Amino acid sequence: MVARNLLIATVVLGMNAMGIAVTGRQYSACPQLATENQCMCSEGKITILGKEGAMESCISFLQGHQPLKFRELHVFTLRGNLSLPQNWLGDTQFDSVFIYEANVIGVDANFLGASADTIRNLTFRGGSLNVFPKVNSSSLEKFSTEGTKQLSDLPGDAFQHTPQLKAIELKASSGGPAITMHSGALSGLSHLESVVMRNIPAVDLLPASASITSPFFKTLDILGTVTIAPGALSGFPPGSELVVERYDGLWSQEIFYNFFLSGGPSMRTRDAQACECDMAWLRYSSFLDQVDGVRCYTGFYPASPRFLDFLDCTIRDLDQQMLQNCY
Repeated sequence: MVARNLLIATVVLGMNAMGIAVTGRQYSACPQLATENQCMCSEGKITILGKEGAMESCISFLQGHQPLKFRELHVFTLRGNLSLPQNWLGDTQFDSVFIYEANVIGVDANFLGASADTIRNLTFRGGSLNVFPKVNSSSLEKFSTEGTKQLSDLPGDAFQHTPQLKAIELKASSGGPAITMHSGALSGLSHLESVVMRNIPAVDLLPASASITSPFFKTLDILGTVTIAPGALSGFPPGSELVVERYDGLWSQEIFYNFFLSGGPSMRTRDAQACECDMAWLRYSSFLDQVDGVRCYTGFYPASPRFLDFLDCTIRDLDQQMLQNCY
């Protein structure tokens, strides 16, 4: 006998897959699934295996019942092509959706169906993105890719319809392309706390691409070489930081003055920067404490002894003698 919208009697306490408290949530009991082991249900989790027709069969089955609510959906595609059409999940509600090894070739922003109002975490693991998966969701708090072949562009409207988004994590597969972040990509996200990028060789921040509007924002962390256009950085609240592996460009006032002036954000680098005359204004500005985490090497002579070990060397080690010919 198929269970129809039967709620688990016990109250679910603890954390979901992204570490967000889900105290008080109730989930449907597992329905009886007759899909030849292609669609499985256990403890509030639906798992769809990557056999041909499995997704269609499982989702069609779920859509044929009264609204059901589950903690997680795991979809394994075994590197097959995947299109996410409108209302893909129908009336079934999930807190978290994980899609594995998919070659995503099409996405309708309304593919979540009823889950658009319940989902907290959307994750793509492995596979590749041929289109950016824009989402309409009033509840999504974390968007992530893990080991995924990324696109070369992060559109300006990528997260336009996810107003509750708190965390963005883009972790590409090794050897992926550089990414250009377009104007408006982070705008309007009034709850955003962090943006993390990994395994991306280079990131180009265009004007207004990192325009922060969230008072809760903590970090933009990019493990890669970063280029920054004038006007790219704005709105970083006090105590927030920009962390990059390496900055490729001039340390010009046109790029950084308003960023540091905006209320106390800081910047640090994991790798050593060439600290030359373009940094002179920063060395003797009131922003020095905000760039104390930028590691340096220099062609100036004589150099501070600390420059023999750039792991310890910062902008603060640039002294007046080294900068005397900069003006």
